[in-house]
Amino acid sequence: IIGSGVVGPNQTKIVQIRSWMDKDTSEIDGENKSFTFKITIETVAGKGEIPLKSMILASQPINEEIKDFSNELGDWEYDKEIDIDASSGICVTENYDDIEYNEIDCLNIKYEKAICSVKNPEDYLNYYTVENGFTNSNGGGHGIYKIKEAKNGHITKVDYQYPHPKEGEGLVKTSDNDGTSYIYRGNIDNNYVKFADKIWRIVRINGDGTIRLILFDKSNIEEKIFNTSGDDVKYVGYTYDNHSSCTKEEPCKSEYLDKQFKNSSNIGTNSKIKSVLETWYANNLSGYDGKISYSTFCNDTMGREENGNIYFSAYDKMTNSNTNSLKCPDTDKDYGGVYELKVGLLTIDELMYGGILDNKNLVSSIKNYLNYFDSVWTMSPYIYDSKQSEAQLVLKDGSFLDVYVSHYPFVDIVPVINLKSDVTVTGTGTEQDPYIVQ
Repeated sequence: IIGSGVVGPNQTKIVQIRSWMDKDTSEIDGENKSFTFKITIETVAGKGEIPLKSMILASQPINEEIKDFSNELGDWEYDKEIDIDASSGICVTENYDDIEYNEIDCLNIKYEKAICSVKNPEDYLNYYTVENGFTNSNGGGHGIYKIKEAKNGHITKVDYQYPHPKEGEGLVKTSDNDGTSYIYRGNIDNNYVKFADKIWRIVRINGDGTIRLILFDKSNIEEKIFNTSGDDVKYVGYTYDNHSSCTKEEPCKSEYLDKQFKNSSNIGTNSKIKSVLETWYANNLSGYDGKISYSTFCNDTMGREENGNIYFSAYDKMTNSNTNSLKCPDTDKDYGGVYELKVGLLTIDELMYGGILDNKNLVSSIKNYLNYFDSVWTMSPYIYDSKQSEAQLVLKDGSFLDVYVSHYPFVDIVPVINLKSDVTVTGTGTEQDPYIVQ
């Protein structure tokens, strides 16, 4: 058997066939030889419904564990039509080499030719700007534009160079707490799912076989803070004042019974965001609960203390190369840790595995299946500043920000759920023909 699996409509599956000759074959004997292969394909007619897990595994090339989480700039795309309002001012430079980490920093004297507060881009044709070039060095760059056409303060056409993952676009095979996981990475266009009359994007197959989805439609959740207070480190916790630590052996669990959630005995107090998500679930997904699984969610509160501050694991993952993992460590704190939930949030690790931002140069990948948010809370705490209050990582416009948990009501709450491992679907997973859960 050289290959097996499921091939959906209009999909292909690549198999490798290798041939060889005995090592003692002479060069003359090996010349002008032809080989004939007979391939037998055994097929079973489907009934229109195919296991979603099988469709995912057949949808993209599978890469073994990646070693380099960085992004790199791809080839130039030319004459891209676009509409960018530059009326608030942008940064431009005539010299491509002025761009570092995909940023144009007008405050750095190294960049003598950089010009900021440009509101008339039509006077700067063939100058370079960056996709988030409307501020000075603000949190990691995206793609690079070369201005080709502009009118009345609007950039209307550009040549475009965008970042993409250096390794492993497609599916990445890695490990989480429950086994082998397959996570989408890069510019994926066939991971759309229609479920509960809403459109979602598939993030990964979890180690327990369940399938993680993030809502693509608007959630319309109006309460948007992570927690109601921020004057103590515990408020980075998805729950806090827990009666015992949330660990792999004893995860903190919220059971959904009779259209309401009941916390396990080790949970103390819910964060605001946990309560809001569970209310949304009860109002929107209670009729579909039978297809939604409990699965592991991670609020990693392990960290190190330095100069009165606490730097959580996410801090080091954002600044040190290749430390990402989908395995959630046990916590020894009475806040955060390992959870078993019906609904939660993505983590910094899932977003970095997804390829939207690297942990080397902080270069964002705009062409990424996760880059459809304005801004969204993650489940990953970043730093506790003893002089202020704790901060949580937020994905905003393809870059990461650390913001205070009791502030920033502009940040969206985007639900994440897990479908049971045996769900079946129709469709091909594209935006026009999403997988439809049966």
